[in-house]
Parts: sequence; structure tokens; C-alpha cells
Amino acid sequence: MDSGLSVDWDCSPLPTSDTNQLRIPLRLNKSIAQQISKQQIEDARQTVRKSQSQNIEPGKRLIVEFERSDGKVVADSIIRDISDEGAGLWIGCFIHPNTKCWLTLPSTHGAEFAIEGTVRWCKHFTHSIHEIGIQLRREEAKILIEALESSDTPKAATVDVQAGIRAIILALKPHCETGLSAEDTDKLCEQLTSLLISP
Repeated sequence: MDSGLSVDWDCSPLPTSDTNQLRIPLRLNKSIAQQISKQQIEDARQTVRKSQSQNIEPGKRLIVEFERSDGKVVADSIIRDISDEGAGLWIGCFIHPNTKCWLTLPSTHGAEFAIEGTVRWCKHFTHSIHEIGIQLRREEAKILIEALESSDTPKAATVDVQAGIRAIILALKPHCETGLSAEDTDKLCEQLTSLLISP
């Protein structure tokens, strides 16, 4: 599965109840989104990493809460990968290793629950975006994985449409300079139309 196209880039800040907390939004532009997608494609090709990670659609959003010397911080993040030992996230700030944190997954019903973890590493990715690795207890990682799997993001249908679009793009590439024949144009139009009408 090519995970690079399945990301929901709507990263408007998620709501929190405490107005005294510092809020760090995840600021994504087209360039950053492309670099993240490229990284996800590379991750999907690495069979070792893939076998250790759960099949969670990348791009799902979490809130990371942690404390630092100037007080409590709440930061938006998106998932890079997750396993039964921890999670890899993209986040808009640096967090020092060994910092305790809480991952919050807003549910479809508006309720939230927090999973405690520890930041094991943090490195700069691009622009203001950092990658962090968070260690989780197995039981709590399992709860988070189950919650992510049962959330309402469309999976199979989205992946099918994206695979169809990718196939069409690959078919178009060789004809960028020479153009398409009428027959090939009709074929590609039919393929695109079938994707639009698919449920």
C-alpha cells in the first residue's frame, strides 16, 4: 500500500479545554506535505519497519501534551507509524528525550482519553517540523492502536481510489511531451470517471 497519498493534511488546531496551556499547531505547507509523503512512501518500502509497525493509516491526528520549564504544552501532531512498543509522530516543536507526555486521541463522540508515554528521541525533519519517537507500555499502545483502527477515517475505499489515481498518473507520464492519442485519452477518462462514481 502506498501510504504517501492517504494523509489528511487538514491540521487546524484541535480543541483543548485548558486555555492556560501553550498551544503549538502543526503548520504544514505544500513543500512540507510532499516531504512527509515521500518519507511515508520510503517507510512503506522498508519491509523490516513495516513488519514491526501496525497497519494504521498515516496522517491520523493526535494531541501531544507535555510539560517544560515554562509550563504545560499542547501540540498537534500526525502519526508516522505505530507499533506495540511506541509511536512515531511529526510535531511542530522539539521535545527533549526522556520527557513524559500524554497522547490524546479525540473520539468521534467528542470524548478524549490520554495514553502516557515517554519521548525517547526527537530530531529535526524539515522547516519547523520534528520527528519524535514515543515509547508506550504495550497495554496502552494496544488501546491506542485499537482506537485508531476503529476511528471513522475511510480506509479501503480511499486506498482504492488513490491506487487508481496513481496508476493513471503513471500512464500519463510517458506522454507528457508527445501527448495522448484519442483512444488513450478516452481510456483514461473512463478510468477517472469510474473512480468518481465508486462508493
